[in-house]
Amino acid sequence: MKVAYLIMTHKDPILLKRLVNRLTEDMDNYCFIHIDKKVDINKFKDIKENKQIQYIKDRVSVSWSAWTYTIALMNSIKQALEYDEFDRFVFLQGLDYPIKTNKEIRKFFEKNKDIEFVSAMKIDKKSNVNEKIKFSVRWFMDEKNIFEKLMNDICKVFKVLKLNIKVKSLSIKCKDKKYCIYRGWAHMCLTNKAIKYIFNSYENNKKLVKYFKGVYCPEESYFHTIVYNNLDKFKVYNRYDNEQDEPLHNRLLNLTYFEYPKQVTIFKNHNELENLKLKDDFLFIRKLTSEDSVELMDYLDKKNKFL
Repeated sequence: MKVAYLIMTHKDPILLKRLVNRLTEDMDNYCFIHIDKKVDINKFKDIKENKQIQYIKDRVSVSWSAWTYTIALMNSIKQALEYDEFDRFVFLQGLDYPIKTNKEIRKFFEKNKDIEFVSAMKIDKKSNVNEKIKFSVRWFMDEKNIFEKLMNDICKVFKVLKLNIKVKSLSIKCKDKKYCIYRGWAHMCLTNKAIKYIFNSYENNKKLVKYFKGVYCPEESYFHTIVYNNLDKFKVYNRYDNEQDEPLHNRLLNLTYFEYPKQVTIFKNHNELENLKLKDDFLFIRKLTSEDSVELMDYLDKKNKFL
């Protein structure tokens, strides 16, 4: 079981170094790290000591919630596919950390080798306005010029006021089929089969790409839409179906646990972690920082016999 970790980051090289060392210890795993093009890559030079990491050569200047994040992910996928044949692709961010040992993670993926961990919900006319507005208007999250900034500000007003404005359809008609829209979280764990299928779609289904260039947080819907419109090809684990009594945020979690009341919670010590009583199928947690979360990381490393 060879795992490729696709890590998106733009800060905290101290935490990133600790993260990649943990993920590659005693395992044939590789980390493919995309560092935002706006950031000086030399700040991360100490990580090069680890031979099981690859820096993404085709770096992108990423804007928050914009299509550029998806481009950076696709560049990471392309480099990983060209480098070797991996069984599993895990999407992480630079402020994530494993809560299980590498052996436990490998055993979990071997047990679920055909499962796509990409929980999602369908976006249609029954969805609430907050969800529909992410797709029913044209967003310009990259804000390349004054016009795009103005249009994006107008879309933000629609979202804040919860106005049910419909400029775009909540489905896409492509040559092969009609795609319904699905959305979830960006922390996915996909098989080699799914990754190759998605990357092929990225290169060849230009109509689908064009649609998602204009949505809000496309990395939280583009991958999900492709997988869930091809359930004849893929098996998915979906918390949305399995835990209807849970809040929406929890139902869309995959294998990375995080909390998002108004902004993502920073976990600092092991007491916070123990109080969460995480289920066995969570493998990672976010958000940590090298400044605030040393006690928690030391605890996890000691518990997992990494120290």
